[in-house]
Amino acid sequence: MDKQREIIEEFLIESNESLVQLDQDFVALEKSPDDQDLLSSIFRAIHTIKGVSGFLGFATLGAVTHGAESILSQLRDGDRKRNRPECNLRWRRKSLSADWRAAGLTKRLSPKR
Repeated sequence: MDKQREIIEEFLIESNESLVQLDQDFVALEKSPDDQDLLSSIFRAIHTIKGVSGFLGFATLGAVTHGAESILSQLRDGDRKRNRPECNLRWRRKSLSADWRAAGLTKRLSPKR
């Protein structure tokens, strides 16, 4: 396996693990909406996925995670109140995760050259 493909495969594995944890964290956040530590943990996971996706050239994934990161930053900083649409990020995450699993290492996930 070439190095680029190996890096992408590792990213997909780690990101999927993060997405599983994020799903649990979003459920916990719905139950404890004022838990700042939990919100910060969610933010860090999204931030990491965003950073690595940018490094690998996954522009669409970078844009999606940037949007989520912006919402989470506003929530964390108190500039935005939590409401049902933010909680629905969890369901969007499930869709994204399913897309990743379905795509594997296809061109759809490959970086633009």
